[in-house]
Amino acid sequence: MRRLRPWIGPLYAILVIAFLLSPLLIVIVVSFSADEFVAFPPAGFSLRWFEALRHNEDMLRAFLLSAEVAALAAAIGLVVGLPTALLLVRYRWRADMALRALALGPLILPEVLLGLALLQFSESVLRQAPQFWYLVVAHGLIVLPFCVQMISNALTGLNLEVEDAAQTLGATPLQTFWLVTLPSLRNGVASALLLSFIFSFDNVAISLFLTSPGLATLPIRMYEHATYSSDPLLAAISAVLIVLGMAFMLLIGRLRGFGNVAQSSR
Repeated sequence: MRRLRPWIGPLYAILVIAFLLSPLLIVIVVSFSADEFVAFPPAGFSLRWFEALRHNEDMLRAFLLSAEVAALAAAIGLVVGLPTALLLVRYRWRADMALRALALGPLILPEVLLGLALLQFSESVLRQAPQFWYLVVAHGLIVLPFCVQMISNALTGLNLEVEDAAQTLGATPLQTFWLVTLPSLRNGVASALLLSFIFSFDNVAISLFLTSPGLATLPIRMYEHATYSSDPLLAAISAVLIVLGMAFMLLIGRLRGFGNVAQSSR
């Protein structure tokens, strides 16, 4: 195996990081623009677009709706994903591969096809336009693979001898799960909730099919705004979301480690 010069690796890493972060840095710079339209570099700097965002009721309402949908979707993903992960990791049975494929299926299917299928199901079978809870369930469906994978990884790392010791000392299986297993999974469960929240909050494809004028999430409202306006308001919203996203990812990395997060996202 040939050895690289010592400076090539760090230089390559710096170039890749600069390539990945440069669009985000441009958005953050533009968010402080004093101009009427998006321009880089800005002619002047101000906080006017953050002030405009603070008074934009449509965007704030869409932000709250996205947060509500993402929180409920993450909860659904956890309620379904935790027992699914337990079945897949702890037991071997005839249909376990089918269950794994079913749980991870939304990660493989193109979101556009999934969104179209959900819309047709709502209109053809339920015979109504998508409502709030239908949107929540659809988001719960697409975050389920992340919950299953992250909790499965956490379960794989648990020491089964601790659970065996608890049952040897008289604990029932339910007491063992509640008092030993679940507390040991708290970091994995918290990471699954945070990652699911982020993925649902940022989702565009599914929301594009299942939202309506009175039920538009923040990404959809931003998309609509971009079609008729070119002011830096969207850059201000994006800057806020970038800061929130980085805070969430740092928290997830602290709970589970960035390597485990990347492995779960594959």
